[in-house]
Amino acid sequence: MKKIYTLVTILAASFAANAQTTVKKEFNQFGFTNAQAFPSGAIDSNISFTTVKNASNVDPAYYDGGGGTIRLYPGAGDGGSLEFTFTNNITVTDVIVEAGVTNAADATYFVDGSTTGTALVADSQGLYTISGINAATGLKFQNSANATSGNQIRVLSVTFTYTTSASTKENNIEGLNIFPNPANDVLNITSNNTADKNVQLFDLTGKKVLDVTTVSQVNVSTLKAGIYVAKINEAGKTATRKVVIK
Repeated sequence: MKKIYTLVTILAASFAANAQTTVKKEFNQFGFTNAQAFPSGAIDSNISFTTVKNASNVDPAYYDGGGGTIRLYPGAGDGGSLEFTFTNNITVTDVIVEAGVTNAADATYFVDGSTTGTALVADSQGLYTISGINAATGLKFQNSANATSGNQIRVLSVTFTYTTSASTKENNIEGLNIFPNPANDVLNITSNNTADKNVQLFDLTGKKVLDVTTVSQVNVSTLKAGIYVAKINEAGKTATRKVVIK
């Protein structure tokens, strides 16, 4: 029994230290005014952004049309850019930049301040996909179209996937309560916040056996009896708990 509880402790610490987060932000959520030049803001508590003109003849700006986009204009390969800064010891692994299908010029991205960029082309849905980058400090996404082409990139949203390093403490959810524990059919998960909670359960081998989003209840009737580690994400905060299923 002591060995089992040691495994639970190790698993819980591992999930807390290397928690993976995916966050999507649409630019119409920021409250920018129409034609606002050089928009900037925070994607979440770990990622912020600014817009830079570079060699473009037109300032980057937010426009309400087309669902609300930040427009990056060309500049002979050195056009407008979205520049993201990462803090709190996160490692960004994947990024999706969503643009309008008819406004998705060639792009280049730069990782962690590198001056050597990687060319990027949008797919048929207007998505620029960046994967496997392991960026620690920042990312620059730039319009690299020729200045005479007139091609813009109108960015609707960005999605980041990142992990939290071991040096970042678990951001506990205030008032978190899981009951009954042990549980038979239903696990109640409450906190001081009424926001949705993403709940993942892992068995003692580290295999994820359940992944649901709920306000307060999780059906565990299909799980085998045993000890599990629950990882809960709520409003940008994460907690792990031991759960027993009877």
